[in-house]
Amino acid sequence: MNTENGWKPLPTSLKILFVIFGLGVLSSIYSLFSVSEGGYSLFSFELYGLSAILLLLLISIVGSSVILLGFWKRYSWVWKYTLGYLIFMILNGILSMLNLSSKVSLIVSQLEISIPGFDQILYIILVGIILSILINLWFLIIVYRNDKYFLQN
Repeated sequence: MNTENGWKPLPTSLKILFVIFGLGVLSSIYSLFSVSEGGYSLFSFELYGLSAILLLLLISIVGSSVILLGFWKRYSWVWKYTLGYLIFMILNGILSMLNLSSKVSLIVSQLEISIPGFDQILYIILVGIILSILINLWFLIIVYRNDKYFLQN
């Protein structure tokens, strides 16, 4: 039974996920400077200020850092935690997508201006959300297929 920890024993697909989650943590740390004004979307609710900063810290930074530590240390529970985290992110994306049109319409109406190409902007945002859902689904499949790696510890 192989119980070696660290980078070397990680399967290639998990190494790719490790790098992606690591870049996500760094990106989230950088976003701490702007999230209070830009907002953080949680289940189709936009949160601003301190609540947005706390959610970014908790979900994006601490949540992903736990995954990174678990991958590195080869904790037997981390694959289930990662599946839960990814399901949470997928549900967050789906719920954000459901009322996207009304949210963007509200913002445009408050600006009291006409935006040419509004439908294209909405389409681009929608494609981005769908793409993130599909990527998280792909990550979920990768982690699920590699569960034996974590159970060998």
